[in-house]
Amino acid sequence: MRTKLPSLHAMAAFEAVARHLSFTQAARVLNVQQPAVSRQIAALEEDLGTRLFERRRPFLRLTEAGHRLAAATNIGFDTIEQAADAIRKKRRDTRLTVNVSIGFATLWLLTRLADFRVLNPDIEVRVVTQDVVYDYDFDECDVAVSFGDGKWPGVDARMIFPEELFPICSPGAIDPGALPLGPGELIKQRLLYLDDVGHLEDWQRLLHPHGIAVPPPHADATFNSYMVYLHAALNGAGVALGWGYFMDDHLATGALIRPSDLTLRTERGYFSVIEKRSDTRDEVLMFHEWLVGTGQNQKGL
Repeated sequence: MRTKLPSLHAMAAFEAVARHLSFTQAARVLNVQQPAVSRQIAALEEDLGTRLFERRRPFLRLTEAGHRLAAATNIGFDTIEQAADAIRKKRRDTRLTVNVSIGFATLWLLTRLADFRVLNPDIEVRVVTQDVVYDYDFDECDVAVSFGDGKWPGVDARMIFPEELFPICSPGAIDPGALPLGPGELIKQRLLYLDDVGHLEDWQRLLHPHGIAVPPPHADATFNSYMVYLHAALNGAGVALGWGYFMDDHLATGALIRPSDLTLRTERGYFSVIEKRSDTRDEVLMFHEWLVGTGQNQKGL
């Protein structure tokens, strides 16, 4: 312990008075009463055994000892300020913001993010969600997870995992003795839909190769949120389309089953997307690579 150092409170008061050459102004800066500053200076002068200021109203001047201490104080405080700013800057630089859909965050990312934090405890990851991620602004995020074909100009897009669709439902929604359902039996079930033209096309792409026409969606079997859609399936409302990789945990626990062996695989998928820049921060690259590696390792891609 440094026993010869003056009181840090007294030194803060001295620095403020020496800078402004005013007890009153120093008190305002320090947000204290003027007598408190006077007491700190008096205690410091007593500790050092010398006067630090010449008090000649209306002026206040530093003594020779005061000038010496002020110079040392400025160097010390400047050094502390620079070190603190560097630490704050490093903390800011190790934060990154990830823009993802609610479904991707809930069903995949958040259950795995702890693994990244264990590997990289100094990197803070802020997850920002929206219903879907068709567009993103790299002024507001460092990494985006977007669905599509990955052919987007001006970015580095790497596939986390490909699109894989298959029917899902709760175990009690279908008689176990009837499983697995063929295309003809599947179409007789109550099919659930998302309020999206592309989702109807997914059902059609799954069943049309088998000569099955997909019936138009009923209003009470159509949902405008994937998470609500998924919970409808979990609650036995009917047969939904599930995305591979997203459904692994639900299938593993038995909360959902695959009532049919039908599977639709496409060239699309979920991609980790970052800007193409020569000065991309290491933290962004590390998270980008971790996302891709985690997804590809999930099923040995």
